[in-house]
Amino acid sequence: MNAPHKRTTSPGHAVLWGLLSINGPVLVLLISAFTLPLLVGGILGSFATTPFGIALLVLVAVGTWCLAWLWWSVNVPRWRLWAYTRVEDLDALHQAAVALGVLWPDGHFFERTEIYPRGLREKVELARRR
Repeated sequence: MNAPHKRTTSPGHAVLWGLLSINGPVLVLLISAFTLPLLVGGILGSFATTPFGIALLVLVAVGTWCLAWLWWSVNVPRWRLWAYTRVEDLDALHQAAVALGVLWPDGHFFERTEIYPRGLREKVELARRR
C-alpha cells in the first residue's frame, strides 16, 4: 500500500491543477460542440440543410456536450482524492474550487453527477476526514 502523501500543496495550486486537468478538456469539448457541427455542415454542404443533415448536426453537438459532462463527472472524484490528500486547508480548497468552477457547491444537483468507481468514494471520504 502506498504511503499517504504529505499535505504540502496549496489550495490555489490544487485548484489550478483542477482547472487545467478537468475544466481545460471540458472547455475544448464544449467549444467543439459548437464548432464541429459547423465543420461537419461545411463538409456535408447542401446535405446539412436536409432534415437528416440537421439531425446529424444536432447529434454531433449534443454528443460532444455529453462527452464534456462525462469527462467532468469521471475526473472530478479523482481530482478530489488527489487534492484532499495533498491540501491541508480543505475549506479553502473547496471555496476556491467552487468559486473557480472546478466543483459545484455542496448539495447542488450537478454534484450528484460525479461518477465514483468502486472504492473511490470511501477513499475520498477518508482523505477528507484526515
